[in-house]
Amino acid sequence: MKKHLLPVLLLLCAGQLFAQTKLGIATYTVPAGWQSTSGRYSVVLENKMKKGGLCRVTIYNTEKGAVNTTAGYLEQRKNKNAGNTRYSQSEKQVVKTETNGNIGFSSYGTGTVNEKEVRVYFYSFTNGQETFFVELVTDNNDCVNAFNQFLTSLLIDPVSTGAQTNARAKRKAAGAAPAAPAPIM
Repeated sequence: MKKHLLPVLLLLCAGQLFAQTKLGIATYTVPAGWQSTSGRYSVVLENKMKKGGLCRVTIYNTEKGAVNTTAGYLEQRKNKNAGNTRYSQSEKQVVKTETNGNIGFSSYGTGTVNEKEVRVYFYSFTNGQETFFVELVTDNNDCVNAFNQFLTSLLIDPVSTGAQTNARAKRKAAGAAPAAPAPIM
């Protein structure tokens, strides 16, 4: 009995480690060792990588409407900024990516948390009808590397075409998130 119980427990644990989470049109995997806290308007993922270090990802709820222009992205970034992040206002600092009909924008700025300077990365992802936003706040490159791995697990639901969506088209559209990696600090 003990010989059979261990493999079953290992399979259950492995399933929990790599389980995908769904929030609106976003499907993602919480990185191993990270804590996830759900709020009314967002999900916050945190990793205590080192004592006193900051590594926090906020995934905002999906909103109706497409953010498919740089101007639209800049407006949303401004609306979601808590006030202490300084971004360049130049559209040249915004990276636009397109993959399988999905559009993503990203940029970064600097801010302060507890009188410590941090880097803030802000992303938007749209399938053409709905958009969600992701923000990373960190003070170290190890977190940036972990965040880039998180981005590779991020999937965007395709646009629904009625009651049923062609399964093949859905798999193709969800194949990759249009995410540019966060630059190292």
